[in-house]
Amino acid sequence: MAFLIDFGAIKSGGGAQLAFNFLKQLDEKDIDVSDVCLLLPSEGPLSKEKFGNKYASIIYSPSNYFKRIIFENITLYRFIRKMNIKKIYTFFGSGLPHPVYVQSIVSVAYPIICYPDSPYWKYLALIPKYKKLLINNFRRARLRKASHIIAETEVMKARLSREIPYDIDNISVIPPAPSGFLQDIDYDFSTTRNTYLFLSGTDPHKNIWRLYAVAEELERKGFLDFTFIITVNKDNYMASLNESNIDESIIDKHFKFLGTVHPSEIQTVYQQSDFLVLLTDLESFSNNYMESWKAGVPMIVSDRDFARHICQDSAIYVEPHDINDVCEKIISVSGDSDIKRNLVESGKRRLSTLKSTEERFDEIWVNIIKAD
Repeated sequence: MAFLIDFGAIKSGGGAQLAFNFLKQLDEKDIDVSDVCLLLPSEGPLSKEKFGNKYASIIYSPSNYFKRIIFENITLYRFIRKMNIKKIYTFFGSGLPHPVYVQSIVSVAYPIICYPDSPYWKYLALIPKYKKLLINNFRRARLRKASHIIAETEVMKARLSREIPYDIDNISVIPPAPSGFLQDIDYDFSTTRNTYLFLSGTDPHKNIWRLYAVAEELERKGFLDFTFIITVNKDNYMASLNESNIDESIIDKHFKFLGTVHPSEIQTVYQQSDFLVLLTDLESFSNNYMESWKAGVPMIVSDRDFARHICQDSAIYVEPHDINDVCEKIISVSGDSDIKRNLVESGKRRLSTLKSTEERFDEIWVNIIKAD
């Protein structure tokens, strides 16, 4: 009997970091993976990794949506039968088509399917909105066929059960573990720098398209010494903006574009940062929250149920679509060493309640992948 670990939907971001941590555990524990097959994406950092020949087989999922549908329903189906795969563990995604005799366990990090009430939908153009709604229906249909679902928080568990819908007793909660690529940066609470890290892509729900207006308003309020560090390139960011008249001098003065950051380089990014900011409308359990706790960097985050459930008193909360609120909170905490210290200390307490990467790996490997 063989096992298939499905990383096919993971192309970047926190999911890629967690996937690398999982694969690193397989190496460090010197586990026999001769009965394990990997499904990897055909783009992103996982696609470039060299795994040698220790796995039973490695296949790659096409990036093109229509090619992927053909691949999953024909090529992959044949592969599952050929390799005698009896269990599939989807690391993050909606699961894969599979014969009825195959057990499918799916870890879900698709908050977009669980938040029909999110402000996110109000700011989407009509065509992208209905495209995403159609994809969400497809994802829900896939998830309904899973043997078991793993959520990251109790909030997500309840929402998944209601929105798929799915038997809540067949949903487990396993929070993610903090990245193994990150250590405490020994944060200087007296720092007078105002460097804000936005560790995300340009997906509309991440709301980094709001940052130009935030920068404009900060300047108007006389708060001039600040830098936004963004992990996308300038061209992609500019293309994401809704404003028709862009003052590029504001972009040049206050924005630093890093482009995509490999998980192994994440330490360097946090060392440049005085705050981590997440203005997202949709989230499951962002790896960024845990990274902030582990690095010891204070957070400013969106005022949403998932953020309050996870972060509690380790973050300052803002309404991401209220530019004045975002600016006022940034200004109020920028020079307050006591607030920053309290946020970091609370984050360390929150971090201590999570399992380590190794403990989480053992729970998944022993209790899920290898369990009868």
